[in-house]
Amino acid sequence: MNDDVKAFVSAVVYVRNNEDTLPDFLDAVANTLSKAFAFAEIICVDDASSDKSSSVIRSFAESHRDVCFSTVHMGHFHGRE
Repeated sequence: MNDDVKAFVSAVVYVRNNEDTLPDFLDAVANTLSKAFAFAEIICVDDASSDKSSSVIRSFAESHRDVCFSTVHMGHFHGRE
């Protein structure tokens, strides 16, 4: 961990019905952040997904304690800004 940047980084991830691709994507992001930074968080913005994306995020976060996860649930579809 000597090569880690002693900084905090946040990654914001847009989620909209991505239950199938989300585990691999979150794994890649979490691994990259934990290798490069001493402290990291992933903020998932769930844009009113109608699939199990929210459950996938929750399960993934429980099994990856080295990165902090937060989820923002949008009440209705907003779309990408």
